[in-house]
Amino acid sequence: MDYSGNQQKLSYQQFLLTLLKWVLIGIGLTTVSSIFMVMIVIPFIIDGIYLSLLILSSIVEVFMVYFLVKRLTQLSNQSAKKYYYIYSILNGISLSLWINFTAPGAVIIAFALTCAYFGLLYTIVKYSKTNFLTMGKVCQAALPMLLIGYIILLFMNVPIYYHIIVILDLIIFTGLILYDMKTIQRIYEECLPEELESQAMKGALLLYLDFINVFLDILMLIADNS
Repeated sequence: MDYSGNQQKLSYQQFLLTLLKWVLIGIGLTTVSSIFMVMIVIPFIIDGIYLSLLILSSIVEVFMVYFLVKRLTQLSNQSAKKYYYIYSILNGISLSLWINFTAPGAVIIAFALTCAYFGLLYTIVKYSKTNFLTMGKVCQAALPMLLIGYIILLFMNVPIYYHIIVILDLIIFTGLILYDMKTIQRIYEECLPEELESQAMKGALLLYLDFINVFLDILMLIADNS
């Protein structure tokens, strides 16, 4: 496409940096809300309902992903920003519950493994010619079933079922990450220069949704649940 006489298009590296800027904004909001929860709210939570709150937080995470994945392309820039801020704050609430529930070492290991896993998936997408479209649609269709699985988990205290749900969650979000990363790559190639900033923000929202859910899955798998 010829951009002569128009706004110069960002390089792909600049586009990714803009996307990263939005991810860091989300992390900042998540950190602030998480600190608030740990210092002000969590000390007053009754132990008997703590596990139920953990599972409910996972249900909210999956529901937000399902809702935003379905509507993201239809959202205006202002609406997308609003949902991005809301999701980042809700993440802080969810993460604070899990982080308070687990040892600090488990949190650090889970974060490192999640970063390494994302790096691996990015490498796969970078060198693959597959568009992962079918995989993405299958994983999106599986999200409602995952929600139902978490709701059932609220009423069942069966460790093996807990691990099955978490592993399925990780598999589904692996497919979504591959699809989302490829979609972001395609959006950059097809997008007009003046649209890149808003598209970078929407892409950041997708990846942030994916990253947080994979992080929680890995944390749940390695945490001491005894």
